[in-house]
Parts: sequence; C-alpha cells; structure tokens
Amino acid sequence: MLPTPSLEVATRWTVLLGLEAIAGVIFVEMLVGGINMWHLLHGLRKDGTYYVSPERVQLLIATLAVGMTYLAHAVATADSGRLPDVPTWWLAGLGSSQSIYLGGKAWRLLRSRRA
Repeated sequence: MLPTPSLEVATRWTVLLGLEAIAGVIFVEMLVGGINMWHLLHGLRKDGTYYVSPERVQLLIATLAVGMTYLAHAVATADSGRLPDVPTWWLAGLGSSQSIYLGGKAWRLLRSRRA
C-alpha cells in the first residue's frame, strides 16, 4: 500500500501547479496578442511620436535582476520550508530604481509644461 502524501506536500504541489498555470496563461496571452506588449519600453511625446524610455528600461532590468536573484535564493533554500529574507540593499536598489523612473517622468512632465 502506498503512503498518502502529507498536507504539506499536497499544498506545495497545488501552489506550484497553480503558479505554473497562471504563468502559462500569461505567456500564451502575450504570444497571441491578448496582452499588448507593444511600446512597453516606450514613452509618448506630445507630438504623438514614441521614444525609448531609459527610465523604463533600467526599471525593467532592475526588477528582473532582483526578482530572478530572489527566485534563485528561494529555490536554493526550498528545503527549509521558509522564504528567504530580502536583503536591505535589494530594497534600497529597487527603491532607487523606482525613484529614477518617477524622477524621469516628473522631469519630462515639467519640461513639456514649460514648452
């Protein structure tokens, strides 16, 4: 007779499969155009033309870097049954990245109002 899985194992698999299903749906929707990815890293000028926004690019890179690093730490410490602690410098880095993004938006807004 096979042993029945514990509640912890069943919960872990249920959460894992649920997250994979959500990620799969999002990925498929991005591929078929259900989620619009055009101009994700672009800003819109007053005259209707698009430009590559360096603030958005750095924000995306910083967010992906911290997210992937945290995911790697979570996978490495999965046996402990706890999520890893978030280092303070990661939070400071993400906060700085957000500040750069918002500062760039504010600067462009103020500059366009003066023109």
